Amino acid sequence: MQPQGRELDVTGLPFADADLMYIADLLPAAERERYLDIRAFLQSTVRPASIDYWNREEFPFGLLAEMGKRGLGTLQTDGTSKLFKGLMYVEVARADVSLSALVGIHNELIVGMIDALGSEEHKQRWLPGLAAFTQLGAFALTEPEHGSDIAGGLETSARLEDGEWVINGAKRWIGLGYFVDMVIIWVCDEYDGHVKAFVVEKDQPVVI
Repeated sequence: MQPQGRELDVTGLPFADADLMYIADLLPAAERERYLDIRAFLQSTVRPASIDYWNREEFPFGLLAEMGKRGLGTLQTDGTSKLFKGLMYVEVARADVSLSALVGIHNELIVGMIDALGSEEHKQRWLPGLAAFTQLGAFALTEPEHGSDIAGGLETSARLEDGEWVINGAKRWIGLGYFVDMVIIWVCDEYDGHVKAFVVEKDQPVVI
């Protein structure tokens, strides 16, 4: 039931506001203003454009720059509330569910990982480009013979050899894996048996 005195604002949207419980009203004023701006952009620009990309079976590279300008690459690090971040994921999914997977993985598993656990070198090298969506990353955990059972079934391994790390193994079903700038690869260290993650750039040599 709509609250008394509240009118449903559908201005500029192709269908009624999906926030039926008015959760966005709980946002601080500055976050709500930003939320409304990004929502309008997603519905007026991303939603119609994504259909053509989908029909052509192409990745929507042309949308990334504007998404980056609006902060959709920094949801994990920009200091906004968890509520704002959650609502942003909902709004991207409303515009295009495939892009919602990209935005979620990008923020939670790539940007978030580097920001929380990466070295200063990692942060300086990758976070600016990832924030702007001028660079993309992939999260390589799942393996061919089993799922993402990092607790005990991880078969990809790494060993330190003559001062350099050598990674052995295979990954599969890695979103964006064909065209990203770097991949976060999860391995089991042959020496101590601990699970670790390595940032591997796309141009680093691979021996098959």
